[in-house]
Amino acid sequence: MSKGKTTIKFTGGSLAGHVEENVNTRLLAPRIENQTGVWIRENDDGSAQIMSHGQPDSNWNYFKVEIYEKQERLSEQEPFIYKFVGQEEVSRCETTTKQGARCKNRAVKEQDNCSRHIKD
Repeated sequence: MSKGKTTIKFTGGSLAGHVEENVNTRLLAPRIENQTGVWIRENDDGSAQIMSHGQPDSNWNYFKVEIYEKQERLSEQEPFIYKFVGQEEVSRCETTTKQGARCKNRAVKEQDNCSRHIKD
């Protein structure tokens, strides 16, 4: 493997056994999210649409992610292991901006708004 590159392996969750090679070591985050299943988008007319493919677009409203956390590496020869630790629901901030559009940020867990728009 070339310098600055590594292999990562996932344990548990839907990515169990998945291996990614030649990953830039500078991109190794302590936590990785993997979007799972369907996502919900809000149409321009206010209706909702359940999407079963693709990534959330600018009209996203809700999706779930699996959480994987990087484990301590046993040796330089071993791949980095990311262990499945659970799922989280991701909702969009409910705030309407000054421009009349809905904020595109994620709401804080178990809140209706993002950290910028949480009201005291």
